[in-house]
Amino acid sequence: MTWLVPHSPKYLGPITNYISIPTFPDLLAKFLYDQSHPDAPANQAADMISHYQQYYYNGKIHVYHSATCIYNAQSDSTSSINGAVHQVIHCAPSWNHGPPRYDCVFVNNDPDLPGFEGLYVGQVLLLFSIRSQIHRRDQDIPCALVQWFEVVGDEPCNLTGMWMVKPELDPITKQRVMSVIHVGSIIRPAHLIPLYGKEHVHHDLHAADSIKSYKGFYVNKFSDYHAYRLAF
Repeated sequence: MTWLVPHSPKYLGPITNYISIPTFPDLLAKFLYDQSHPDAPANQAADMISHYQQYYYNGKIHVYHSATCIYNAQSDSTSSINGAVHQVIHCAPSWNHGPPRYDCVFVNNDPDLPGFEGLYVGQVLLLFSIRSQIHRRDQDIPCALVQWFEVVGDEPCNLTGMWMVKPELDPITKQRVMSVIHVGSIIRPAHLIPLYGKEHVHHDLHAADSIKSYKGFYVNKFSDYHAYRLAF
C-alpha cells in the first residue's frame, strides 16, 4: 500500500466512526480469528467469533488511500513474461480534491477453477494495516475491508460475453455483505459496467455514485488484455 493518510484515526473505535460501518470491529475480529485458525470451517468461524473477545483488535491501525497491484502480463498462453504491470487501487473519500473513489477488485477465490469461476468481485471500502497478533516481530498485515458482489446466473451473458454480478445482501438483515481480507488475495482492479436498462441516465448522476445507483453490473473483460484473460 502506497499512500499513508497522515491525519486519519489510528484506533478501532474512531476508524469505525470515520467509515460509518458499525460492524467493522466484528469483521476485523473474524479476520483475526481466521488468521489464527486457518483450518476452521468458514461457518464455524462466523458462529464462534462472537464468543472470543480476545480477537477484538486494540492496537494501532494505519489507513491508506491507495495500493498498487503488480503482476506479470503475457501476450498469449505460450509466450514468456513480457514485464510487470502496475495498477493502482484507489480507496479515498475524496480523490484529487474531487468526489470519492472506491475501486472494485478481483479477489482470488479458487485458483484451480478456470477464469471468472475462480474469482470474487468486491468493492474496497478501506485499506489499512495492523500488527500481527501471532508473531509480534512480523511485518504489519495489509488488509482491506471489502463489500461483495454475487454472480448472476451460471454463465456469461450470451449477448455481451461478460459475466454479470449484483450486490450481495445478507438474507436476514438485507445489508451488504462485507469482509476483511488480506490485501495479498486481491489480484487487480475490476471494471464494472452498470446494467442501465431502458431509461436514460440522469445528467446529475456522477460516476462515483454508479455502484450504489444500479442493481446489476457487467464485469468488463474488455478493459485490457489481462482482464480479458482473467475473466473469461
